[in-house]
Amino acid sequence: MTHLMVNEIYASIQGEAYYSGWPCIFLRLTGCPLRCNWCDTVHGFHGGEEKSLDEIQSKI
Repeated sequence: MTHLMVNEIYASIQGEAYYSGWPCIFLRLTGCPLRCNWCDTVHGFHGGEEKSLDEIQSKI
C-alpha cells in the first residue's frame, strides 16, 4: 500500500488515556466500512483525498 485516503491531518492536544494533555498529530483516514455506533468520525465515512505516504510524511 503506497497511498491512503486521508480525511484530515491536524495538530491538537491528546484528550484520552495515558497521553492526555500531550501535543500530537492526528491523521484521520476515510473509508471505514464498519459504521460502529460509537464512532466520532462519521464525516470520514466518505470523501477524502488520496495521498502518497511521502505526502503524508511531509505534512507530519
